[in-house]
Amino acid sequence: MKRLKTILRCNGLFYLLCIITILLTLIRIEIDIPSSYDLDTKKVVGEVLEYDIDGDYLKLTIDAKEKLIGRYYFKTKAEKELFIKSVDVYDTLRLDGELEEAEGSKDIYSFDYKRYLKSKNINYIIKIDKITLISKEKSFFKDIKCFLLKRNSNPYIKAFIFGNNKLILTDVMSSYQEIGISHLFAISGMHVGLLTLVISKLLMKLNIKEKSIFIIISLFLFFYLFITGVSPSILRAIFFYLFFSINKIYNLNIKGVNIFMLIFSISLLVNPYYIHEVSFLYSYTISFSLLLVGNKINNGSYFKRLFLTSLISFIVSIPITIYFFNQINILSVFYNMLFVPLISMVVFPLSIITYIIPFFEPIFNIFISLMEFLALKFNSISFSKLIFPSLPRYYYILYIIGVIIFISYFYNKKIISVLPIFLLALFNYLYPVFFNQNYLMFLDVGQGDSILIHSKNQTMLVDTGGVMNYSREKWQERKNKKSLTNYVTIPVLKKLGIRKIDYLVLTHGDFDHMGETLKLIKQYRVEDIYLNQGNFNLLEKKVIKKYRHVYQIREKEEIVLGNINIVQINKEFSDENDSSSILLMYYKNKKILLAGDASKKSEEYILNKYNIGKIDVLKIGHHGSKTSTSDELLKELRPSLAIISCGKNNRFNHPHKETIDKLKKYRIKYLRTDISGTIRIDL
Repeated sequence: MKRLKTILRCNGLFYLLCIITILLTLIRIEIDIPSSYDLDTKKVVGEVLEYDIDGDYLKLTIDAKEKLIGRYYFKTKAEKELFIKSVDVYDTLRLDGELEEAEGSKDIYSFDYKRYLKSKNINYIIKIDKITLISKEKSFFKDIKCFLLKRNSNPYIKAFIFGNNKLILTDVMSSYQEIGISHLFAISGMHVGLLTLVISKLLMKLNIKEKSIFIIISLFLFFYLFITGVSPSILRAIFFYLFFSINKIYNLNIKGVNIFMLIFSISLLVNPYYIHEVSFLYSYTISFSLLLVGNKINNGSYFKRLFLTSLISFIVSIPITIYFFNQINILSVFYNMLFVPLISMVVFPLSIITYIIPFFEPIFNIFISLMEFLALKFNSISFSKLIFPSLPRYYYILYIIGVIIFISYFYNKKIISVLPIFLLALFNYLYPVFFNQNYLMFLDVGQGDSILIHSKNQTMLVDTGGVMNYSREKWQERKNKKSLTNYVTIPVLKKLGIRKIDYLVLTHGDFDHMGETLKLIKQYRVEDIYLNQGNFNLLEKKVIKKYRHVYQIREKEEIVLGNINIVQINKEFSDENDSSSILLMYYKNKKILLAGDASKKSEEYILNKYNIGKIDVLKIGHHGSKTSTSDELLKELRPSLAIISCGKNNRFNHPHKETIDKLKKYRIKYLRTDISGTIRIDL
């Protein structure tokens, strides 16, 4: 034991372990582990690990020879109800369908779903045609888990007790994230600490010895880990309790920093892909920082300690927040000071009480309503949100160095210690001003159009895209609908450091061109909106009603955007698509034509009226439909590059083969958003 204690007190051992683990992690994440399946597999049998149902959509994780994601659409209400009634977690199912690989990132602006699944050790998605229940037999502990998970369906209780925050509405969860408190809805050290404190106090009342208390709590925590799943935050919290308790009980005298490095190493050895997860980085960065300065912030009143804890957490997490979200909320320190005591002292304990005694659920829901109300109100405070453009990765290494300097000199030189982070953040924030760029971007919004134009710190967005909503029965309707605004447009704007849209031009009233408008103007600063000529449809009237600065763009009307001149060259027709705004852009010696959904009729009109000549870029009309892009247009304009905006495997089969054949005939290079993702052209 003495020799062991001597070894464990060797600081170099832990540093070496940490370095080796990081190197192994970098190697392991680059190694592709062969799958047990291939794309020819048509049938999979395995245990259900988890499932979520939203409307007619079922998403489940199944443990067969390896973990797989399953996707299925219920065909009838009765089928959905039967599944809910019949299937539990850990039931054995047979899934008939087709395997496919998850789509990776097509461009630097989109989410890499393939890498995300890889971090969960998932290689394939199965598109399910048929679900068959094979067996409901399971072990005793799995039966207990099923019972516990099904006992209460309240999404917040599932979040606070079991770590599943997927059931909280997307818009609400987005508000929590925007104000910087989303970490409170994942099981972390706070939750585990409160649970262990309550249990230890109860056991001490029964005069149980310290070692026995440790064993009981440890067994409980491992069972809790089994129930909640192995997330980075709960794994860290449980390991912290275990190792710090062992250190105290057996008087090992291991430094807290060394214990931290040990836990950090174990976590990455369990799953090297944690290194890509924002929750892992937040958890360990903040915990490590608070561990180093903990002795110096524990003095004073509760609110002083809470303020310093929130402040340090905010400062050291700046590089992570900017890297992943391109935005920080300068008021998040104060929001945490409000929500941390509210959740830790009231809501979390009440969630446990409510879970045991459902009678208290109305009271619990009152506090939840209060939290949601406050989050939505705080989220509407726009001045507190600072947007930072994405910079090369090496820049974030400088941020990390700044964090190290801050932690090292936090108490001796309070102001100077935060100066490196402040200066780096200031430069990051002002980067778009110092390095102004002119560019044109065709956003990957699926089967729709959305074009971003930027010049001299002015921005124009031409169309917003929109996902068509078809008539559905009530049981089919989804609570959490994916929004192009939240998943595509706003992330791109933030990555580019764009803080407002000066001009929003809507080429015409079709949903796939302006369906996201109301969501966008609600969440982002938009100065002026321009609608096309002609009568307004219902959607356009809603925009006019919701927003003041709405104008009609007439033929020959010109908008000056920095160094770029943009002219509307189409006239009003009786048909909506025919009247679609056609925008001709001039930048120095370059000419670009954005054809919206204009038809051959509109093309004929502009060719007869305007002497356009050769152009550099042509945005193909109507997503490559055969109703647009005439031979006459291509012969006259002779574009060097054509862009087709369309959705992957869209129901209209755009672009049409006839259009592609024409482009090939005239030897015009073309790019498609469904293949290339978001397309950027620097001017």
